[in-house]
Amino acid sequence: STPDFPDPYAMNLVPLRRWISLAIVLGAVGCSRTPDQPQAATTDYLAVALGQVDVEGGLLGLAAGSTGRITHLHVRDGQSVHRGQLLLSVDDKPTKSAIAAAVAAEAQAKAEMRALDGQWHTAAVHAQRLSAAATDGAGDRQSAEDGTASAANVAAQLEAAKANLRMAEVRTREARRQWHLTKLRSPTDGQIIAIAGREGTTVTPEMSVVTLLPASPLIVRAELETQQVETIAFGMPAIVTDEDTGATLTTASVDRVGVIAGASTLISDPQRRSAIRTVECILKLPATTHLRVGQRVVVRFPRQPVPAQH
Repeated sequence: STPDFPDPYAMNLVPLRRWISLAIVLGAVGCSRTPDQPQAATTDYLAVALGQVDVEGGLLGLAAGSTGRITHLHVRDGQSVHRGQLLLSVDDKPTKSAIAAAVAAEAQAKAEMRALDGQWHTAAVHAQRLSAAATDGAGDRQSAEDGTASAANVAAQLEAAKANLRMAEVRTREARRQWHLTKLRSPTDGQIIAIAGREGTTVTPEMSVVTLLPASPLIVRAELETQQVETIAFGMPAIVTDEDTGATLTTASVDRVGVIAGASTLISDPQRRSAIRTVECILKLPATTHLRVGQRVVVRFPRQPVPAQH
């Protein structure tokens, strides 16, 4: 009889099946989450959303108020500033010349107005006397009428001089306003993030020269998928975790939920970004948080209340 030897093909099938099964399991694990997608919400969470730390109102891009060459930079990158602090100066020689010319024109208009005002008072008194004399029969009516006409003529010149003075005053104020525009000042307390220029650089009002991080409360801008919006309400607590490590960073609370759905700005995968519509959800962070503006996070909305952080 033929000896019973193990079938080599049958022997190879067992480890082969094991390798196929392992590959299927690993493939399923690898496809369960894309880099831009937080893990699906479990029964412990109402929703899970990508988010990014921001500051209320966003970063401020500050531009010089006039076109010209930067003559002085009064701050540096990373410096803390207060409201009204001078950040940079643009060449103010043209505006100083305009102020001097406007002030001179205003002074001339005032002198003309004062001279005409004196003439009008004299002409008015003379016309009154001539009119009284004509009434009493001590003078002729023509002289009285001529005196009245002369006084009216001076009065018209005086009104024109007053109008010229008002225009001169407007030009002076505008020249001074233009000078103030050559000084870029901080609109609020904050920190200088970047300066796009140096002394000698030509700037315009359309150019953002200084980027300022306002000293405002930090927030998280989370992106809720449209089917999650109805489950999230004002004041609802949330857990903020690190996008990469999953470590809990802090807690937050819902401040407002948007009403407009749009494309995600946090998903880098073009296909997923075009397929998913999201609604912005703003969350307040504790005042003592150490998160940084621009930091990517994952926001989880638990079904059960979470302890508040102090």
